[in-house]
Amino acid sequence: DVECIDSRIEVIKNEVAEKLESCQLVINATATAEEIINEFCWVNGIPSIHPKVYPLGFGGEIVRILPKVTPCFECMHHSLSGILKEQP
Repeated sequence: DVECIDSRIEVIKNEVAEKLESCQLVINATATAEEIINEFCWVNGIPSIHPKVYPLGFGGEIVRILPKVTPCFECMHHSLSGILKEQP
């Protein structure tokens, strides 16, 4: 089952936390709450996917995070940014 939470996320409120805690996977389809959702999922051991489309559709990325297996989204995104900046 897929459930969409259509709201602006600045903090994870109790009713949203209850829904997220019961998830087996969170797909973060936001452009502004990545860090908030990443931290919640990481702390609660919930796998997450963070898709992103670059401006004007020149490309994109899909980052899969598995708590305790892969780095968190913040660490992964920081590493990817460094690698991409090194490319000619």
